[in-house]
Amino acid sequence: MTVDIDAEGRRFVQAYVLVGGSPAQIWDAIATGPGITSWHVPTSLVPPEGGIGSQVRANLDADNVSVVTVTSWEPNSRFTTEGLDLGENGPLVSTEWSIERRSGGKFLVRVVRSVTFSTDQWDSALESWEAAWPPYFDNLRDVLEQAGG
Repeated sequence: MTVDIDAEGRRFVQAYVLVGGSPAQIWDAIATGPGITSWHVPTSLVPPEGGIGSQVRANLDADNVSVVTVTSWEPNSRFTTEGLDLGENGPLVSTEWSIERRSGGKFLVRVVRSVTFSTDQWDSALESWEAAWPPYFDNLRDVLEQAGG
């Protein structure tokens, strides 16, 4: 697992999964509270319909709730959130979700998590996020297959 650095100095990791279904089914699974809850962790959006400025609240465990703000929202295509996922003293974390059409009626769901920081201080956190995604993506694929995707 590797942390990449783009031209602007943004440090990022990415993970992706190939899934079936329609863009609307996939969007519902990755961009709504009930959808995310079905394959990841208990999650809600405030307000529930989402959109720019809404909050995504993920209950990681009984004492740990991640709250991030939606900064871009393109239904059935992509959305981005920002928040202090690394704690009050950490850098702002940006997470971008996208749905990309592939051949054979499949879609690539990609998540990119990034921080803008001039040192590798937060690289281990980025790498742990990257490593955590595969089992959750297996769940996502299963949920979409059960939905007929």
